[in-house]
Amino acid sequence: MNQLENYQRDKHINFELLLNDNNFVCNCDSIDFVRWLQETKVTLDKNRNYSCVYIDNSKKTTVYAYTHLDFIESKCLSKIWLTITIILVVVFLLLFTASSLAYKYRITLHFWYLHIRRKYRHYTALEGDSKEYKYNAFVAYCTADEEWVCVSLVNYLEKTNGLSLCLHDRDFAAGRLIMDNIIDAIFESKKVVLVISEEFLKSSWCEFELDMARMKMFQDNRDMLVVVLLNKLSPSQMPISLQRIWNKVTCLEVDEIIYTNQNGNFEHLFWKRLYEAVVM
Repeated sequence: MNQLENYQRDKHINFELLLNDNNFVCNCDSIDFVRWLQETKVTLDKNRNYSCVYIDNSKKTTVYAYTHLDFIESKCLSKIWLTITIILVVVFLLLFTASSLAYKYRITLHFWYLHIRRKYRHYTALEGDSKEYKYNAFVAYCTADEEWVCVSLVNYLEKTNGLSLCLHDRDFAAGRLIMDNIIDAIFESKKVVLVISEEFLKSSWCEFELDMARMKMFQDNRDMLVVVLLNKLSPSQMPISLQRIWNKVTCLEVDEIIYTNQNGNFEHLFWKRLYEAVVM
């Protein structure tokens, strides 16, 4: 169109542009052309009025479209905003769906993130890694139950029976992230002993240990969780994630006699069952 305007300005060139019998459309894509037909200095045939398909798909003329350019532009603007709105809604729904799935499977994602992260921390598999472990058991407990764990449980399993336990106060590597220490302890232990008390259930780190141990159990498809219940807790007080696998874990209850055992008397049936659960 700019070249035609330049030709028209040249006084040595006199021509008329014949546009009749062309199939024109008067919509969002042709607004500039409709305006040009009426405002150009180029000589056109048919008094600049040609048939065209209007924005609503009806038959109109270019003159009619020119006199209603504001209406056409408003319709086009509405379509643009409608398109933008649809795109934003779709993006929002995708983000919402992704966020919902990420939240729903957050424990699984966290577990696999730490699992992969562990491989890149120069982890070297033990010989016969599928059958041999650095520890017989990783003992997960809260600080409030530390005395019973370190005095009674450790004395029986380690000193009396020669097993190797992983305790966070004693065996976690200094300077390493707690979550990395936890995932290492779980992967390097044949069993995970959860010493669950009311204080344990209030601890976010203890909950993390429970979730990671549960995911490792699913990954290995083997019986590796041993639950030791303190304070006469009932299964209904357990986290939902543990209740769902309650029939797949070994559960032992600690009564007052066992809990207050400070004289090294391990004749109670509880200790025998605990040992068997760890070594089997």
